[in-house]
Amino acid sequence: MSLPDRTARPDNRRQGPLPMQAKLRLARNLFAACLLAALTAACQIPGLQPASGPDAAAERAVRQSRQGDHAAAARSYESAARQSPEADRNAYWLAAADEWIKGGDLGTAEAALAHLTPPISAANTREHIRLDTEMALARGDMKRAAALLRDIPEGDDAAVFATRARVQFGSLQVPAAVTTLMSRERLLNNAADRQENQRFIIDGIGTAQLATGIGFFDH
Repeated sequence: MSLPDRTARPDNRRQGPLPMQAKLRLARNLFAACLLAALTAACQIPGLQPASGPDAAAERAVRQSRQGDHAAAARSYESAARQSPEADRNAYWLAAADEWIKGGDLGTAEAALAHLTPPISAANTREHIRLDTEMALARGDMKRAAALLRDIPEGDDAAVFATRARVQFGSLQVPAAVTTLMSRERLLNNAADRQENQRFIIDGIGTAQLATGIGFFDH
């Protein structure tokens, strides 16, 4: 009497998977479940959550500005303004306008400035006048830029020094512009910012010499 053939055959579907295959499949499913649970738990840990809120948006804007993406930086500052308490919004709208100006989009810069709401602090008023000066420079209106510059209160402010130097270079007051930028450099703590300031001096002198044919520091 012969016994039934119990040898598993790959094409015998009624016998199901081999024991080792079943274990591997179970292990894979268990690993996937554990991974999903770990990811879900990580999302609930405050320190591992993606950064959000006005501070995160402002930090992102700083990085984007340093990378030269001024439009993206402006949008990040606008996002920060919309998420901020009312007392902090004006500073972010001013920062957004500054980035739009740097990117050459004066119309959108003016739209950002239109969001300013009273009360406007002395520091924000100063920055508003500075940005108006920068827009006049961008439009080639040196007379208006010089007039606005006179309205900016005196003080040690690197941004104001930069604007003043641009007006001075544009008015061909080259030695005065260099003096302004040397004062500005003393306020800069970052080596990259100091190098950028030195390029500002060299480029300004070069542009003025091309415009006039005069060597301003020739002896």
